[in-house]
Amino acid sequence: MLDWDHRLPSDAAVLRLYLSYTDREAGAIESALKSRDREIDSGNLYPEFDVPDYADVDASESYVAVLRPGNHEVGDLRFFSDWRKGVHQSVAREAVAAVRASPSYERSMRERSHDNLGPPVVIGWTPPCLAQSKHWAIEVWLLVDFDGHVGRAHVFMVDSKSHLVTREYFTEVQIG
Repeated sequence: MLDWDHRLPSDAAVLRLYLSYTDREAGAIESALKSRDREIDSGNLYPEFDVPDYADVDASESYVAVLRPGNHEVGDLRFFSDWRKGVHQSVAREAVAAVRASPSYERSMRERSHDNLGPPVVIGWTPPCLAQSKHWAIEVWLLVDFDGHVGRAHVFMVDSKSHLVTREYFTEVQIG
């Protein structure tokens, strides 16, 4: 599904992938998208005002990426799933230990804007294609800056079998 970015003129398209594990769920996704089409059509009289988009459709797995005009690269995919946060404590502890052993973790800890940003936080499971790993990975965030509204986090992907950090990057954090 290609969606829009709620800007006039539009800056980018939003690629949304909705995946199902069963035929029944595939039918429910299709029905939800058709319902959203009708909702958008009825509210699209004045497109300069906020028109609904295709966000928040229930699926087994959802992936979202930003596509910029003139650029043929797909931006980082974001993964969403109801079961994503179900990480056993022992697996979470191993992932956090791997992150803490990383030299870049130490660097980020030294560069934090203040001492009250908390410990690394396990976000949840991440598919191998996004973690650049051989197995499903655990995503761990370390907040490095936050002013109460916006900030920045150092994101680590830890392979669930090898316990190696396979990918890391920085991302913006916002409340709401």
